[in-house]
Amino acid sequence: MGAWGTKLYQNDIASDIKESYINKQRAGKTAEEALRELLEENRDKSISIR
Repeated sequence: MGAWGTKLYQNDIASDIKESYINKQRAGKTAEEALRELLEENRDKSISIR
C-alpha cells in the first residue's frame, strides 16, 4: 500500500517495524534485543526522502 499520510506511522515500513518491535517485546525480548533483531531484519530496506 505504501504511504497513506505524512505522519510517522502512516506508511507500511514504519508501521510494520513498530508492530514487530512490540511483538518481540511481548515474546520476552529486551528492548535492546528487539532493536538489534529489527535492525538486522530490515537492513536491506531503504527509504528515499524527496
